[in-house]
Amino acid sequence: MKRIIFVAIAAVVAFSGCTTNTKAPSFSAAPLPDSASKKAVLYIYREYAEPRAWSAYLQIDEQDAASLSQQGFTWVYITPGKHSFKYSWPIIAGMPIVKFERSFESGKVYAFKMRGSIQMGSYVTSTSAIQLTDITSAKKQMLSCCRYVAPERVTF
Repeated sequence: MKRIIFVAIAAVVAFSGCTTNTKAPSFSAAPLPDSASKKAVLYIYREYAEPRAWSAYLQIDEQDAASLSQQGFTWVYITPGKHSFKYSWPIIAGMPIVKFERSFESGKVYAFKMRGSIQMGSYVTSTSAIQLTDITSAKKQMLSCCRYVAPERVTF
C-alpha cells in the first residue's frame, strides 16, 4: 500500500508543470552577452526536463549560477580554463546529482542543455544529465522554446 501511494505521489509531482514566467523576455528579446569579451560565454537552457514541478540548479566552482524552470535559459561569462560544475534538483525531487569538470577557451560560445527523466514502472527510475550542445542547435531550440532568466551571478 505504501508503495502504491509513493508511486501515485511521484507521478503527480513528475507530471505537474512549472514553467518559466511567460512575461520574461524570449530568446530573441533577451539581453545579449558582449561578443567582444575575452571570456567564454556559456548558455544554459532547459527546454524540457522532468520533474517538471521543480527548478533545476547549476553551480559553477561551488557558486550558484542558474535556477531554471521548464523553458528557461540564461548565459554567463566563464574565465578561460577548467571549471567544476554541479547540476542538481531540490532534495524532494529525488533526482541524482551530476558533477563534472569542463575547460573553456577565451572568446568561444558554449551551451549546456539541462535534462532529466522519470520512468514509472514497477519501480521509479530517475536520471539527470547535462549535455554540451553545439551552439547553433542550442540557439534554435532556445529561440523556439525559452524565456530569459537572469543568472545568480554573471561571471565565473
